[in-house]
Amino acid sequence: ENVMRNMIKKEEQIKIYKIKIWKCTYADNKFSQHIRKRDSICRRCKRAQSTDCSHYWLRKHSKTRFDPQNCVGLCRPCHDIWEHQKNNEYKDFMIEWLGKEEYDLLEIRARSFQKRVDAILGCMALLSV
Repeated sequence: ENVMRNMIKKEEQIKIYKIKIWKCTYADNKFSQHIRKRDSICRRCKRAQSTDCSHYWLRKHSKTRFDPQNCVGLCRPCHDIWEHQKNNEYKDFMIEWLGKEEYDLLEIRARSFQKRVDAILGCMALLSV
């Protein structure tokens, strides 16, 4: 009887929250809006409106796909230029912006594995604040 009573109390204490997990394209769009709102002006030329969310580490890296430190708002011409400059001007900018230590930690995160669903859940948590 005591065991049964303890089990019931435990079940009452456990709350299960069901949430609908976003599709990846929806999460990408919401995250892109977040970055473009944060960086309203292009981080490279500082003249044009930010129209693109540029990922330094490619989006295929789930661990940094929705990491605000991995992304900057750029205008389309600057985005096109920096896409081919990831080991040159873009890298220099990232190191200056984040600092060498944070840049190195970002690289470690980018090279670490994370399930896409966990990355989306992290994005949902980030954007719910």
